[in-house]
Amino acid sequence: MARKQSFDEINFEKFSGRRRKPRGRQSIRQLSLLAEEPGRLDYEQTFRDGDLQSLYENGLINELLAEIKSGKEATVYLARGDHGLLAVKMYRDAELRSFGNDQLYREGRAIVDKRLRRAITGNTRKGRSARQGMWVAEEYSKLCKLHAAGLACPRPLAIAGRTIAMEFIGEDGDPAPRLADVSLSPPEAEQAFAQCMELVACMLACDCVHSDLSAFNILWHKQRAIVIDFPQMADFHLHPRAWYLLWRDVENLCASFARLGLIREAENVMELVNERARVLRWQQKSDGNS
Repeated sequence: MARKQSFDEINFEKFSGRRRKPRGRQSIRQLSLLAEEPGRLDYEQTFRDGDLQSLYENGLINELLAEIKSGKEATVYLARGDHGLLAVKMYRDAELRSFGNDQLYREGRAIVDKRLRRAITGNTRKGRSARQGMWVAEEYSKLCKLHAAGLACPRPLAIAGRTIAMEFIGEDGDPAPRLADVSLSPPEAEQAFAQCMELVACMLACDCVHSDLSAFNILWHKQRAIVIDFPQMADFHLHPRAWYLLWRDVENLCASFARLGLIREAENVMELVNERARVLRWQQKSDGNS
């Protein structure tokens, strides 16, 4: 049996690549305060960022260790807390983010406050801040709902402003690879595809459509597919284009697995997913009545 690594033995160099720095991304040094730093207010202040400081004060994290991945909207960091490793997803500041592509995903989400709705439509500073808050809150609420329903996804731990703390998926500090980055044998590809379709069906049974599903936001960990990234998720009954988004998710996955030599017709897969979702809904109702 392989020896478990200590924190001091984790090779953090593997997290750093020569990627172009996304606008608004901050390094660990920028986010953390050194013990002797003049700007430090007191011995309890550990992070410059208020959201991280809030997680620290609530006992969730003690320090950031490395950057796991960075995209246009958010950066995910590896953190250490009293109970081990966890992932911390920090969204960009609202003023540094582009919301040009989120109109499709916002359809079907009710905004009761008329002034707030006008601010969002007008793309004012208040509107951008509100959209940011809604985006982050949507991901956290869906994580909570779907993890409770048994979906294979990271366990949500806490939300603070534009930051979400969640279960770290990996081993000894080594993050699980994306499905797009692994080589699978034909039997493994069959197994992975079946698991991915189960993910889609489980989300649909909870009236959710991922809306941006592909091999790039599914992790492959210990022969298990684990779905991530939920802010754009659509309500199946409220979103006017839910069927299109569901079809796109299935088609994206079929295309990803076709590159591995596994050919599946999206139309046939859609039928199987819908049938499986009906079975899961019936099971949920049966469990609720028992």
